[in-house]
Amino acid sequence: MGWASTWIGVGELILGLAFACGGGASKPAPAPSVATGGVDGLTPHAAVLHGQAAGNGTSGSASFRFGGDPALGIAYDRWPYLDLPGIGMGPAVSYPSGGQAQDYQADLTGLVPNWTYSYQAVARTSDAWEVKGAVRTFTTPAAIESSWIRVFLPGGSPALVDLGTGFAVRGGSWGSPTWTVAFDSEGNHLWQRLGASGDEALPLARSLGSTFLAVSCARKVANPSLADFSSEVSRVDGAGAVPWQQSLSGWLTLGTPTADGGAQLLGNLGQGPVWVRLTATGSVAWATSNDAGFDPLTLLELEGGTSVFVGRSVGTSGTHPGIPVEARAADGTLAWRRVIWGSGGERAEAAEPAPGGGLMLAGYMWSTVQEPLVVSLASDGNILWSVKLTGEVGSATGLAPAGDGGWLVAGAGNLGTMDTRYAWMAKLDAAGQVLWATRFFGKFQAPVFARARPGGGFILATQVEVGYNTLGVGVILADAARRAGGAGNDVTLAATPVALAVDLPAWADRAVTFPRFTAGGTPLKVTNLTAVQLAPVPR
Repeated sequence: MGWASTWIGVGELILGLAFACGGGASKPAPAPSVATGGVDGLTPHAAVLHGQAAGNGTSGSASFRFGGDPALGIAYDRWPYLDLPGIGMGPAVSYPSGGQAQDYQADLTGLVPNWTYSYQAVARTSDAWEVKGAVRTFTTPAAIESSWIRVFLPGGSPALVDLGTGFAVRGGSWGSPTWTVAFDSEGNHLWQRLGASGDEALPLARSLGSTFLAVSCARKVANPSLADFSSEVSRVDGAGAVPWQQSLSGWLTLGTPTADGGAQLLGNLGQGPVWVRLTATGSVAWATSNDAGFDPLTLLELEGGTSVFVGRSVGTSGTHPGIPVEARAADGTLAWRRVIWGSGGERAEAAEPAPGGGLMLAGYMWSTVQEPLVVSLASDGNILWSVKLTGEVGSATGLAPAGDGGWLVAGAGNLGTMDTRYAWMAKLDAAGQVLWATRFFGKFQAPVFARARPGGGFILATQVEVGYNTLGVGVILADAARRAGGAGNDVTLAATPVALAVDLPAWADRAVTFPRFTAGGTPLKVTNLTAVQLAPVPR
Protein backbone atom coordinates (compact mmCIF):
# COMPACT_ATOMS: atom_id res chain seq x y z
CA MET A 1 0.00 0.00 0.00
CA GLY A 2 1.61 3.29 -1.07
CA TRP A 3 1.68 6.51 0.91
CA ALA A 4 0.04 9.68 -0.38
CA SER A 5 0.88 12.98 1.29
CA THR A 6 -0.84 16.32 0.86
CA TRP A 7 -0.03 19.17 3.24
CA ILE A 8 -2.81 21.46 4.45
CA GLY A 9 -2.58 23.81 7.39
CA VAL A 10 -2.01 27.25 8.83
CA GLY A 11 1.67 26.68 8.31
CA GLU A 12 1.22 26.98 4.54
CA LEU A 13 -0.08 30.53 4.98
CA ILE A 14 2.84 31.40 7.25
CA LEU A 15 5.21 29.80 4.76
CA GLY A 16 3.77 31.82 1.88
CA LEU A 17 4.07 35.07 3.83
CA ALA A 18 7.64 34.25 4.77
CA PHE A 19 8.64 33.71 1.15
CA ALA A 20 6.80 36.87 0.11
CA CYS A 21 8.82 38.82 2.65
CA GLY A 22 12.07 37.11 1.70
CA GLY A 23 12.15 34.89 4.77
CA GLY A 24 12.72 31.69 2.79
CA ALA A 25 11.18 29.41 5.44
CA SER A 26 10.52 25.75 4.60
CA LYS A 27 7.87 23.29 5.75
CA PRO A 28 8.59 21.65 9.06
CA ALA A 29 10.03 18.17 8.98
CA PRO A 30 9.49 15.40 9.72
CA ALA A 31 5.92 14.75 8.63
CA PRO A 32 3.49 11.89 9.34
CA SER A 33 2.55 9.33 6.69
CA VAL A 34 -0.98 8.07 6.06
CA ALA A 35 -2.59 5.58 3.68
CA THR A 36 -6.25 4.98 2.82
CA GLY A 37 -7.06 1.29 3.13
CA GLY A 38 -9.96 -0.81 1.97
CA VAL A 39 -13.52 -1.38 3.17
CA ASP A 40 -15.10 -4.48 4.65
CA GLY A 41 -18.22 -5.36 6.64
CA LEU A 42 -20.43 -3.87 3.90
CA THR A 43 -24.19 -4.00 4.48
CA PRO A 44 -26.93 -1.70 3.10
CA HIS A 45 -26.45 0.50 6.19
CA ALA A 46 -22.90 -0.07 7.47
CA ALA A 47 -19.22 -0.30 6.47
CA VAL A 48 -15.81 -0.50 8.15
CA LEU A 49 -13.07 1.81 6.79
CA HIS A 50 -9.39 0.92 7.17
CA GLY A 51 -6.26 3.08 7.15
CA GLN A 52 -2.62 3.22 8.27
CA ALA A 53 -0.67 6.08 9.85
CA ALA A 54 2.90 6.61 11.11
CA GLY A 55 4.28 9.62 12.95
CA ASN A 56 7.83 9.69 11.59
CA GLY A 57 8.87 11.76 14.59
CA THR A 58 5.61 13.72 14.98
CA SER A 59 2.67 13.28 17.36
CA GLY A 60 -0.99 13.56 16.48
CA SER A 61 -4.04 11.53 15.45
CA ALA A 62 -5.49 9.77 12.44
CA SER A 63 -9.10 9.63 11.22
CA PHE A 64 -11.11 9.71 8.00
CA ARG A 65 -12.80 12.32 5.87
CA PHE A 66 -16.06 10.94 4.59
CA GLY A 67 -18.36 12.34 1.98
CA GLY A 68 -19.55 12.42 -1.56
CA ASP A 69 -18.57 11.77 -5.11
CA PRO A 70 -14.81 12.14 -5.76
CA ALA A 71 -15.60 14.54 -8.61
CA LEU A 72 -16.50 17.08 -5.91
CA GLY A 73 -13.35 16.53 -3.90
CA ILE A 74 -14.72 15.50 -0.52
CA ALA A 75 -16.92 18.38 0.44
CA TYR A 76 -18.66 17.17 3.58
CA ASP A 77 -15.92 16.93 6.18
CA ARG A 78 -15.88 18.22 9.77
CA TRP A 79 -13.40 19.89 12.12
CA PRO A 80 -11.65 17.79 13.19
CA TYR A 81 -12.11 15.46 10.25
CA LEU A 82 -13.51 12.47 12.03
CA ASP A 83 -17.25 12.11 11.68
CA LEU A 84 -20.64 13.34 10.60
CA PRO A 85 -23.28 13.43 13.36
CA GLY A 86 -25.45 10.34 13.26
CA ILE A 87 -23.00 8.35 11.15
CA GLY A 88 -21.52 6.53 14.11
CA MET A 89 -17.89 6.75 13.01
CA GLY A 90 -15.38 6.02 15.78
CA PRO A 91 -13.15 8.76 17.22
CA ALA A 92 -9.71 9.65 15.89
CA VAL A 93 -6.85 7.46 17.14
CA SER A 94 -3.37 8.55 18.19
CA TYR A 95 -0.67 7.31 15.83
CA PRO A 96 2.79 6.20 17.00
CA SER A 97 5.51 8.87 16.83
CA GLY A 98 7.98 6.46 15.23
CA GLY A 99 8.14 5.24 11.65
CA GLN A 100 6.17 2.05 12.22
CA ALA A 101 2.75 2.27 10.56
CA GLN A 102 -0.28 1.55 12.73
CA ASP A 103 -3.54 0.17 11.38
CA TYR A 104 -6.75 1.94 12.40
CA GLN A 105 -10.40 1.74 11.38
CA ALA A 106 -13.75 3.53 11.56
CA ASP A 107 -17.14 1.83 11.80
CA LEU A 108 -19.81 3.60 9.74
CA THR A 109 -23.50 3.09 10.46
CA GLY A 110 -26.67 4.74 9.19
CA LEU A 111 -25.67 4.53 5.51
CA VAL A 112 -28.11 4.54 2.60
CA PRO A 113 -28.53 1.38 0.47
CA ASN A 114 -27.15 1.41 -3.07
CA TRP A 115 -25.16 4.66 -2.72
CA THR A 116 -21.55 5.41 -3.59
CA TYR A 117 -19.52 7.03 -0.81
CA SER A 118 -16.00 8.47 -0.80
CA TYR A 119 -13.50 8.39 2.05
CA GLN A 120 -9.93 9.44 2.73
CA ALA A 121 -7.50 8.67 5.54
CA VAL A 122 -6.15 11.78 7.30
CA ALA A 123 -3.27 12.25 9.77
CA ARG A 124 -3.18 15.48 11.74
CA THR A 125 -0.24 16.58 13.87
CA SER A 126 -0.57 18.25 17.24
CA ASP A 127 0.44 21.59 15.66
CA ALA A 128 -2.33 21.38 13.02
CA TRP A 129 -0.37 20.06 10.04
CA GLU A 130 -2.39 17.62 7.99
CA VAL A 131 -1.50 14.81 5.58
CA LYS A 132 -4.11 13.03 3.44
CA GLY A 133 -4.21 9.60 1.89
CA ALA A 134 -5.76 8.76 -1.46
CA VAL A 135 -9.50 9.16 -2.06
CA ARG A 136 -11.29 5.80 -2.38
CA THR A 137 -14.94 4.85 -2.84
CA PHE A 138 -17.37 2.08 -1.95
CA THR A 139 -21.00 1.34 -2.81
CA THR A 140 -23.46 -0.10 -0.31
CA PRO A 141 -25.62 -3.09 -1.32
CA ALA A 142 -29.19 -2.43 -2.46
CA ALA A 143 -32.17 -3.00 -0.13
CA ILE A 144 -35.93 -2.47 -0.43
CA GLU A 145 -37.39 -0.11 2.21
CA SER A 146 -40.93 1.26 2.17
CA SER A 147 -40.32 4.06 4.67
CA TRP A 148 -37.23 5.87 5.96
CA ILE A 149 -35.69 9.11 7.26
CA ARG A 150 -32.54 10.35 5.51
CA VAL A 151 -30.42 13.49 5.49
CA PHE A 152 -28.66 14.80 2.39
CA LEU A 153 -25.67 17.13 2.46
CA PRO A 154 -24.95 19.94 1.83
CA GLY A 155 -28.27 21.44 2.84
CA GLY A 156 -29.79 24.72 3.88
CA SER A 157 -32.37 25.14 1.08
CA PRO A 158 -34.68 22.13 0.92
CA ALA A 159 -37.19 21.69 -1.88
CA LEU A 160 -39.63 18.95 -2.85
CA VAL A 161 -41.62 18.31 -6.06
CA ASP A 162 -44.05 15.66 -7.25
CA LEU A 163 -42.98 13.79 -10.40
CA GLY A 164 -46.24 11.91 -10.88
CA THR A 165 -44.76 8.44 -10.31
CA GLY A 166 -42.24 9.62 -7.75
CA PHE A 167 -40.67 12.72 -6.23
CA ALA A 168 -37.51 14.82 -6.35
CA VAL A 169 -35.63 16.61 -3.57
CA ARG A 170 -33.26 19.50 -4.04
CA GLY A 171 -30.73 21.24 -1.82
CA GLY A 172 -27.39 22.98 -1.58
CA SER A 173 -25.71 26.05 -0.15
CA TRP A 174 -23.47 28.88 -1.30
CA GLY A 175 -20.11 27.57 -2.50
CA SER A 176 -21.36 24.01 -3.05
CA PRO A 177 -23.01 22.59 -6.17
CA THR A 178 -26.78 22.53 -6.09
CA TRP A 179 -28.17 19.01 -6.28
CA THR A 180 -31.35 17.21 -7.24
CA VAL A 181 -32.09 13.58 -6.43
CA ALA A 182 -35.17 11.66 -7.60
CA PHE A 183 -36.98 8.63 -6.17
CA ASP A 184 -39.93 6.54 -7.28
CA SER A 185 -43.08 6.44 -5.13
CA GLU A 186 -41.65 3.51 -3.12
CA GLY A 187 -38.53 5.48 -2.20
CA ASN A 188 -36.14 3.75 -4.59
CA HIS A 189 -33.39 5.97 -5.95
CA LEU A 190 -33.80 6.87 -9.66
CA TRP A 191 -31.28 9.55 -10.62
CA GLN A 192 -29.40 12.61 -9.38
CA ARG A 193 -27.90 15.75 -10.89
CA LEU A 194 -25.52 18.47 -9.79
CA GLY A 195 -25.47 22.15 -10.76
CA ALA A 196 -22.45 24.38 -11.08
CA SER A 197 -20.26 25.05 -8.04
CA GLY A 198 -21.02 28.40 -6.43
CA ASP A 199 -24.73 28.42 -7.24
CA GLU A 200 -27.30 29.07 -4.57
CA ALA A 201 -29.79 26.25 -4.32
CA LEU A 202 -33.27 27.66 -4.63
CA PRO A 203 -36.47 25.68 -4.08
CA LEU A 204 -37.56 23.58 -7.01
CA ALA A 205 -40.42 25.28 -8.78
CA ARG A 206 -43.79 23.77 -9.49
CA SER A 207 -44.04 20.42 -11.19
CA LEU A 208 -46.35 19.97 -14.16
CA GLY A 209 -47.17 16.33 -14.81
CA SER A 210 -43.80 14.62 -14.65
CA THR A 211 -41.71 17.74 -15.40
CA PHE A 212 -40.51 20.52 -13.15
CA LEU A 213 -38.54 23.75 -13.25
CA ALA A 214 -35.23 24.15 -11.40
CA VAL A 215 -33.77 27.60 -10.73
CA SER A 216 -30.34 28.49 -9.32
CA CYS A 217 -28.60 31.84 -8.92
CA ALA A 218 -24.87 32.52 -9.14
CA ARG A 219 -22.89 35.66 -8.29
CA LYS A 220 -21.24 37.37 -11.26
CA VAL A 221 -19.18 39.73 -9.06
CA ALA A 222 -17.79 39.52 -5.53
CA ASN A 223 -20.27 41.95 -3.92
CA PRO A 224 -23.34 41.75 -6.15
CA SER A 225 -26.39 43.92 -6.40
CA LEU A 226 -29.64 42.24 -7.41
CA ALA A 227 -28.76 42.79 -11.08
CA ASP A 228 -25.31 41.20 -10.65
CA PHE A 229 -26.58 37.62 -10.55
CA SER A 230 -27.01 35.01 -13.25
CA SER A 231 -30.16 32.90 -12.95
CA GLU A 232 -29.93 29.40 -14.41
CA VAL A 233 -33.36 28.07 -15.42
CA SER A 234 -33.83 24.42 -16.41
CA ARG A 235 -36.92 22.49 -17.38
CA VAL A 236 -36.34 18.90 -16.24
CA ASP A 237 -38.41 15.83 -17.12
CA GLY A 238 -39.21 12.88 -14.87
CA ALA A 239 -36.20 10.90 -16.15
CA GLY A 240 -33.79 13.70 -15.27
CA ALA A 241 -33.29 14.88 -18.87
CA VAL A 242 -33.23 18.64 -19.55
CA PRO A 243 -35.36 19.69 -22.59
CA TRP A 244 -33.99 23.21 -22.27
CA GLN A 245 -31.78 25.23 -19.97
CA GLN A 246 -31.31 28.96 -20.21
CA SER A 247 -29.41 31.67 -18.38
CA LEU A 248 -31.01 35.01 -17.51
CA SER A 249 -29.33 38.07 -16.05
CA GLY A 250 -30.76 39.02 -12.65
CA TRP A 251 -32.08 37.51 -9.42
CA LEU A 252 -34.97 35.17 -10.27
CA THR A 253 -36.05 33.09 -7.31
CA LEU A 254 -39.42 31.56 -8.20
CA GLY A 255 -40.82 29.77 -11.19
CA THR A 256 -43.42 27.43 -12.59
CA PRO A 257 -43.52 25.39 -15.81
CA THR A 258 -46.40 26.22 -18.14
CA ALA A 259 -48.55 23.85 -20.19
CA ASP A 260 -47.13 25.23 -23.47
CA GLY A 261 -43.60 24.06 -22.56
CA GLY A 262 -42.42 27.44 -21.28
CA ALA A 263 -42.18 28.89 -17.80
CA GLN A 264 -43.01 31.82 -15.58
CA LEU A 265 -40.44 33.35 -13.24
CA LEU A 266 -40.43 35.91 -10.48
CA GLY A 267 -37.51 37.85 -9.08
CA ASN A 268 -36.11 41.26 -8.27
CA LEU A 269 -33.79 43.24 -10.52
CA GLY A 270 -33.49 46.16 -8.12
CA GLN A 271 -36.82 47.71 -9.17
CA GLY A 272 -39.27 45.61 -7.14
CA PRO A 273 -40.92 42.26 -7.92
CA VAL A 274 -40.60 41.34 -11.60
CA TRP A 275 -42.85 38.74 -13.23
CA VAL A 276 -41.42 37.15 -16.41
CA ARG A 277 -43.06 34.80 -18.92
CA LEU A 278 -40.80 32.53 -21.02
CA THR A 279 -41.75 30.77 -24.25
CA ALA A 280 -41.26 27.05 -24.95
CA THR A 281 -37.68 27.81 -26.06
CA GLY A 282 -36.86 29.86 -22.96
CA SER A 283 -37.00 33.31 -24.59
CA VAL A 284 -38.73 36.23 -22.82
CA ALA A 285 -42.36 36.72 -23.91
CA TRP A 286 -43.20 39.54 -21.49
CA ALA A 287 -42.19 41.03 -18.15
CA THR A 288 -44.13 43.24 -15.74
CA SER A 289 -43.88 44.68 -12.24
CA ASN A 290 -45.84 46.76 -9.73
CA ASP A 291 -45.18 49.10 -6.83
CA ALA A 292 -46.79 46.95 -4.11
CA GLY A 293 -43.45 46.18 -2.43
CA PHE A 294 -44.43 42.77 -1.04
CA ASP A 295 -42.21 39.75 -0.36
CA PRO A 296 -42.72 37.18 -3.17
CA LEU A 297 -43.63 33.59 -2.24
CA THR A 298 -44.59 31.59 -5.34
CA LEU A 299 -46.03 31.49 -8.84
CA LEU A 300 -48.79 29.02 -9.74
CA GLU A 301 -50.79 28.10 -12.84
CA LEU A 302 -54.44 27.42 -11.91
CA GLU A 303 -57.05 25.34 -13.71
CA GLY A 304 -58.25 27.26 -16.76
CA GLY A 305 -54.84 28.81 -17.49
CA THR A 306 -54.90 31.73 -15.04
CA SER A 307 -51.57 32.31 -13.30
CA VAL A 308 -51.29 33.72 -9.80
CA PHE A 309 -48.46 35.37 -7.93
CA VAL A 310 -48.66 34.95 -4.15
CA GLY A 311 -46.70 37.18 -1.81
CA ARG A 312 -45.85 36.41 1.80
CA SER A 313 -47.21 39.65 3.28
CA VAL A 314 -47.98 43.28 2.50
CA GLY A 315 -49.36 46.29 4.33
CA THR A 316 -53.16 46.67 4.25
CA SER A 317 -55.79 49.31 4.86
CA GLY A 318 -56.36 47.60 8.19
CA THR A 319 -54.09 47.57 11.24
CA HIS A 320 -52.13 44.41 10.36
CA PRO A 321 -50.30 42.97 7.33
CA GLY A 322 -52.11 40.57 5.02
CA ILE A 323 -51.43 38.04 2.24
CA PRO A 324 -51.28 39.48 -1.32
CA VAL A 325 -52.47 37.47 -4.34
CA GLU A 326 -52.39 38.69 -7.95
CA ALA A 327 -53.87 36.80 -10.95
CA ARG A 328 -52.99 37.33 -14.63
CA ALA A 329 -54.06 35.81 -17.93
CA ALA A 330 -51.54 34.11 -20.22
CA ASP A 331 -50.90 37.38 -22.10
CA GLY A 332 -50.00 39.19 -18.88
CA THR A 333 -53.20 41.21 -18.46
CA LEU A 334 -54.45 41.59 -14.88
CA ALA A 335 -57.40 39.35 -13.87
CA TRP A 336 -57.78 40.26 -10.16
CA ARG A 337 -55.88 41.24 -7.01
CA ARG A 338 -56.65 40.44 -3.38
CA VAL A 339 -55.13 40.91 0.06
CA ILE A 340 -56.29 38.40 2.68
CA TRP A 341 -56.10 39.77 6.21
CA GLY A 342 -57.61 39.42 9.67
CA SER A 343 -57.13 40.61 13.23
CA GLY A 344 -53.61 39.39 13.91
CA GLY A 345 -51.25 39.92 10.98
CA GLU A 346 -51.36 37.12 8.42
CA ARG A 347 -48.49 35.71 6.36
CA ALA A 348 -48.35 33.02 3.65
CA GLU A 349 -45.57 30.42 3.45
CA ALA A 350 -47.14 27.93 0.97
CA ALA A 351 -49.74 27.91 -1.81
CA GLU A 352 -51.29 25.26 -4.07
CA PRO A 353 -53.84 25.22 -6.93
CA ALA A 354 -57.26 23.92 -5.87
CA PRO A 355 -59.99 22.24 -7.96
CA GLY A 356 -62.14 24.51 -10.12
CA GLY A 357 -59.48 27.20 -10.49
CA GLY A 358 -59.31 27.89 -6.76
CA LEU A 359 -56.28 28.46 -4.55
CA MET A 360 -55.12 27.14 -1.17
CA LEU A 361 -52.87 29.16 1.14
CA ALA A 362 -50.97 28.12 4.28
CA GLY A 363 -48.93 30.20 6.69
CA TYR A 364 -49.65 31.75 10.07
CA MET A 365 -51.70 34.34 11.92
CA TRP A 366 -51.11 36.06 15.22
CA SER A 367 -53.54 35.81 18.10
CA THR A 368 -51.82 35.52 21.47
CA VAL A 369 -49.22 33.32 19.73
CA GLN A 370 -48.26 32.51 16.15
CA GLU A 371 -50.57 29.73 14.90
CA PRO A 372 -50.70 27.79 11.60
CA LEU A 373 -53.28 29.19 9.16
CA VAL A 374 -54.96 27.50 6.16
CA VAL A 375 -57.19 29.45 3.71
CA SER A 376 -59.27 28.23 0.76
CA LEU A 377 -60.00 30.74 -2.05
CA ALA A 378 -62.47 30.50 -4.92
CA SER A 379 -61.45 31.10 -8.56
CA ASP A 380 -62.25 34.84 -8.18
CA GLY A 381 -60.01 35.21 -5.12
CA ASN A 382 -62.79 35.34 -2.52
CA ILE A 383 -62.59 33.28 0.68
CA LEU A 384 -64.39 29.92 0.91
CA TRP A 385 -63.11 28.97 4.39
CA SER A 386 -60.20 29.72 6.73
CA VAL A 387 -58.98 27.88 9.86
CA LYS A 388 -56.10 27.98 12.30
CA LEU A 389 -54.63 24.71 13.61
CA THR A 390 -55.03 24.90 17.37
CA GLY A 391 -52.46 22.74 19.14
CA GLU A 392 -49.42 23.75 17.06
CA VAL A 393 -47.43 26.95 17.46
CA GLY A 394 -45.59 28.50 14.51
CA SER A 395 -46.17 28.60 10.79
CA ALA A 396 -47.40 26.05 8.29
CA THR A 397 -44.77 25.97 5.54
CA GLY A 398 -45.83 22.89 3.55
CA LEU A 399 -49.10 22.33 1.66
CA ALA A 400 -50.10 19.60 -0.79
CA PRO A 401 -53.24 17.90 -2.13
CA ALA A 402 -53.78 14.54 -0.41
CA GLY A 403 -55.16 12.87 -3.54
CA ASP A 404 -58.63 12.25 -2.11
CA GLY A 405 -59.97 15.82 -1.97
CA GLY A 406 -58.22 16.61 1.32
CA TRP A 407 -55.04 18.54 2.05
CA LEU A 408 -51.71 17.85 3.73
CA VAL A 409 -50.32 20.69 5.85
CA ALA A 410 -46.83 20.65 7.41
CA GLY A 411 -44.52 22.72 9.58
CA ALA A 412 -41.90 22.59 12.33
CA GLY A 413 -42.16 23.14 16.08
CA ASN A 414 -40.64 22.26 19.44
CA LEU A 415 -41.70 21.47 23.00
CA GLY A 416 -39.94 24.47 24.50
CA THR A 417 -36.27 23.69 23.84
CA MET A 418 -34.04 23.32 20.79
CA ASP A 419 -33.50 19.67 21.71
CA THR A 420 -37.23 18.91 21.38
CA ARG A 421 -37.63 20.06 17.78
CA TYR A 422 -39.88 18.16 15.38
CA ALA A 423 -41.51 18.25 11.95
CA TRP A 424 -45.29 17.88 11.93
CA MET A 425 -47.88 16.84 9.36
CA ALA A 426 -51.67 17.22 9.51
CA LYS A 427 -54.37 16.08 7.11
CA LEU A 428 -57.46 18.25 6.52
CA ASP A 429 -60.59 17.28 4.62
CA ALA A 430 -61.99 19.40 1.76
CA ALA A 431 -63.91 21.56 4.26
CA GLY A 432 -60.85 22.28 6.43
CA GLN A 433 -61.46 19.84 9.31
CA VAL A 434 -58.48 18.00 10.83
CA LEU A 435 -58.52 14.23 10.22
CA TRP A 436 -55.18 13.37 11.85
CA ALA A 437 -51.79 14.86 12.79
CA THR A 438 -48.38 13.41 13.61
CA ARG A 439 -44.89 14.57 14.65
CA PHE A 440 -41.37 13.36 13.82
CA PHE A 441 -38.86 14.34 16.48
CA GLY A 442 -35.32 15.32 15.52
CA LYS A 443 -33.45 18.58 14.93
CA PHE A 444 -35.84 19.50 12.13
CA GLN A 445 -36.59 23.15 11.46
CA ALA A 446 -38.54 25.28 9.00
CA PRO A 447 -39.12 25.26 6.15
CA VAL A 448 -40.91 21.91 5.87
CA PHE A 449 -42.40 20.87 2.50
CA ALA A 450 -44.98 18.11 1.90
CA ARG A 451 -46.16 15.80 -0.86
CA ALA A 452 -48.59 12.85 -0.87
CA ARG A 453 -47.60 9.26 -1.66
CA PRO A 454 -49.90 6.79 -3.44
CA GLY A 455 -51.74 4.61 -0.96
CA GLY A 456 -52.04 7.22 1.79
CA GLY A 457 -48.43 7.85 2.75
CA PHE A 458 -46.56 11.16 2.43
CA ILE A 459 -43.12 12.77 2.04
CA LEU A 460 -41.67 15.63 4.06
CA ALA A 461 -38.54 17.59 3.13
CA THR A 462 -37.14 19.83 5.84
CA GLN A 463 -34.06 21.65 6.96
CA VAL A 464 -32.21 19.75 9.71
CA GLU A 465 -29.27 20.62 11.93
CA VAL A 466 -26.56 17.96 11.60
CA GLY A 467 -23.75 19.71 13.49
CA TYR A 468 -22.51 23.06 14.70
CA ASN A 469 -23.46 25.67 12.09
CA THR A 470 -24.10 22.83 9.62
CA LEU A 471 -27.42 22.10 7.92
CA GLY A 472 -28.71 19.22 5.83
CA VAL A 473 -31.91 18.41 3.99
CA GLY A 474 -33.97 15.86 5.91
CA VAL A 475 -36.36 13.66 3.92
CA ILE A 476 -39.10 11.70 5.73
CA LEU A 477 -40.76 8.98 3.65
CA ALA A 478 -43.82 7.93 5.67
CA ASP A 479 -46.20 5.04 5.01
CA ALA A 480 -50.00 4.98 5.26
CA ALA A 481 -49.72 4.37 9.01
CA ARG A 482 -47.88 7.75 9.31
CA ARG A 483 -44.60 6.11 10.30
CA ALA A 484 -41.13 6.44 8.78
CA GLY A 485 -38.66 3.75 9.76
CA GLY A 486 -40.71 3.23 12.91
CA ALA A 487 -40.72 6.95 13.85
CA GLY A 488 -43.87 9.05 14.22
CA ASN A 489 -46.03 10.26 17.12
CA ASP A 490 -49.73 11.02 16.54
CA VAL A 491 -51.11 14.17 18.20
CA THR A 492 -54.50 15.90 18.40
CA LEU A 493 -55.06 19.21 16.60
CA ALA A 494 -58.27 21.20 16.09
CA ALA A 495 -59.31 23.31 13.09
CA THR A 496 -60.62 26.56 14.60
CA PRO A 497 -62.50 28.83 12.14
CA VAL A 498 -61.11 32.36 11.85
CA ALA A 499 -62.64 35.47 10.29
CA LEU A 500 -60.62 37.01 7.47
CA ALA A 501 -61.41 39.93 5.15
CA VAL A 502 -60.52 40.72 1.51
CA ASP A 503 -59.01 44.01 0.31
CA LEU A 504 -59.09 45.07 -3.37
CA PRO A 505 -55.75 46.92 -3.69
CA ALA A 506 -54.96 49.40 -6.46
CA TRP A 507 -51.25 48.81 -7.03
CA ALA A 508 -49.87 50.58 -10.08
CA ASP A 509 -48.26 48.52 -12.87
CA ARG A 510 -45.06 49.80 -14.40
CA ALA A 511 -43.06 48.88 -17.46
CA VAL A 512 -40.05 46.58 -17.05
CA THR A 513 -36.94 46.58 -19.20
CA PHE A 514 -35.58 43.08 -18.77
CA PRO A 515 -31.77 42.72 -18.94
CA ARG A 516 -30.23 41.23 -22.05
CA PHE A 517 -31.28 37.60 -22.48
CA THR A 518 -28.37 35.15 -22.74
CA ALA A 519 -28.96 31.66 -24.08
CA GLY A 520 -26.95 28.69 -22.88
CA GLY A 521 -25.92 28.20 -19.28
CA THR A 522 -23.80 25.56 -17.60
CA PRO A 523 -25.01 22.06 -18.50
CA LEU A 524 -25.97 19.88 -15.59
CA LYS A 525 -23.95 16.73 -15.11
CA VAL A 526 -24.87 13.32 -13.77
CA THR A 527 -22.88 12.13 -10.79
CA ASN A 528 -23.18 10.03 -7.67
CA LEU A 529 -24.64 12.28 -5.01
CA THR A 530 -23.75 11.83 -1.36
CA ALA A 531 -26.62 10.81 0.90
CA VAL A 532 -26.36 10.40 4.64
CA GLN A 533 -29.00 8.53 6.57
CA LEU A 534 -29.06 9.53 10.21
CA ALA A 535 -29.47 6.67 12.64
CA PRO A 536 -31.09 8.06 14.66
CA VAL A 537 -31.93 11.56 13.45
CA PRO A 538 -29.85 13.97 15.63
CA ARG A 539 -31.69 15.03 18.75
